[in-house]
Amino acid sequence: MVGFDIEDPKNGKGLLQRPERSLDLAISEYAPGRELVINKKTYLAGGFYSHASKYSKIDENRLFPAKAYFESRDYHSALYFCENPACGWLGTADSLGPNHTCPFCGGNRLEERPFLKPWGFAPKNGGEADGAKLPPKDSYAEPPSYSATPSKELTRSTIDRISYSNESDCSLVIANRGPARGGFDVCRKCGAAYPSTQRNEVRSKIKPPFKRDCKGAFAYCDHSFVEDMVIGDVFKTDLVLFAMEINPKEVCTFYENRWLRRAVVSLAEAFRLAAVGYLDIDFSELCVGSRLRYGGDVCYADIFLYDSLSSGAGYSSMLGNDETLCELLERSRAILEDCTCDSACLECLKHYQNKSVHKLLNRFDALDLLNYVETGEVRK
Repeated sequence: MVGFDIEDPKNGKGLLQRPERSLDLAISEYAPGRELVINKKTYLAGGFYSHASKYSKIDENRLFPAKAYFESRDYHSALYFCENPACGWLGTADSLGPNHTCPFCGGNRLEERPFLKPWGFAPKNGGEADGAKLPPKDSYAEPPSYSATPSKELTRSTIDRISYSNESDCSLVIANRGPARGGFDVCRKCGAAYPSTQRNEVRSKIKPPFKRDCKGAFAYCDHSFVEDMVIGDVFKTDLVLFAMEINPKEVCTFYENRWLRRAVVSLAEAFRLAAVGYLDIDFSELCVGSRLRYGGDVCYADIFLYDSLSSGAGYSSMLGNDETLCELLERSRAILEDCTCDSACLECLKHYQNKSVHKLLNRFDALDLLNYVETGEVRK
């Protein structure tokens, strides 16, 4: 959990408010540029900061509360993005293929971006938003990326086009590339931050994300910005991977195919709802991701369900077997068929945690994909 620390502007010694979120939600809801209403007051998110730094035993950490995090490889590293539009892989250096290539498509066109794991969040200039503020800039974390290829041979299920594998201690990447994927500019000294798309308007005016420094004086910083940063996290957990084989001769698998993307994302959400119901667990304890993976003459729609707790709680490992797969397929079909909406709604696929993909959700597209992988039927 990380907090959005709003300090007492009179002396900076206490906190007026500290709402908290898990980091996977916070990198969207508290991202620089986002507008928040807390206790009837409006704030713009404007930096990475923890009130606890004021009580550090190290003088430099009190004076420059972001400096130690920028110097730590656990918080400041690099993230790589494959520029092949048909691939879309992203991951860390230890996931790269031979000779610094993409592990999915083998391409060498990789974009390297500075990557920062937030340790806490705070309002712009340390206080309420002023009336002349720039309009808020919303940005969302991208769906979690399982950036590795399966570590072992997949088990073929009783359904010809579906294979599965239980994977343990896997690295998942959650990243927010900022508005228009331009990233964020972050001060390596005080932690002040803003969307890079607002650089010309904000850089010369932004102040530290706290009103008072460690000595109680008005905070000041001669900023040193790292530009175009991606914020997010890499965490270890267990997952079950369902690989659905798609024959390009039967279904268009070009990356421009919007139907396929909608279908995969929508079916993944149905799988999550089905799994939570089957396991009879809290909705927040199991998460889902999806991706398209190309291998030779075949395309795979990968759906992976993973434990929300770092290091895994063991729920996902209960799903990787033939009997449970059949149950998940049956429950997913019921979720997709038993609604009366035109595409997706809060009664079937939509919920608060997947709001960033609401526009993609369509139960009919998911049903088409489900019919194909189960029976080979292709809707004309």
